[in-house]
Amino acid sequence: LCTPLCSNIIYVSLSIEIQINHIIHHIGGKTEFFVAHAARFADGSIFLFINICVMLLGVNDVLGIFLNFAALMFLQTVDNIALQVCLDGYWTRSLQTIAKDVVEMKFPYRHSNVHYCMQTSFFVVVWMALMGFWLTVHFESIDATGL
Repeated sequence: LCTPLCSNIIYVSLSIEIQINHIIHHIGGKTEFFVAHAARFADGSIFLFINICVMLLGVNDVLGIFLNFAALMFLQTVDNIALQVCLDGYWTRSLQTIAKDVVEMKFPYRHSNVHYCMQTSFFVVVWMALMGFWLTVHFESIDATGL
């Protein structure tokens, strides 16, 4: 008599626990998704801002711009070497696992009109901002030189 009752109570408590874990995981997944994309947007924006400020505004000649881009390529190569060292397992196993996850990670591309329009609009907004910045700097430099 006690065994069926105990098994029903255990079944109900386990099913409730599974449902709660599913709800928490689902909400956490959405939150993590939006936080990850917001962080990627912030990272890209900061990267563009720093590149424009340091690499273009801090240099007065073309040779300096090329040297800054060469330095950026050097840093990118060092970053790729560090990733390869992690992948080869020369550091800890956890770093090797994380590096494999980074290499194998693929973001799903959704072929819908909404996503296509969002991607196009983000590209156009960034392009227009960069072109506006370039035109401003270009015409200010023309005004400063008197040409």
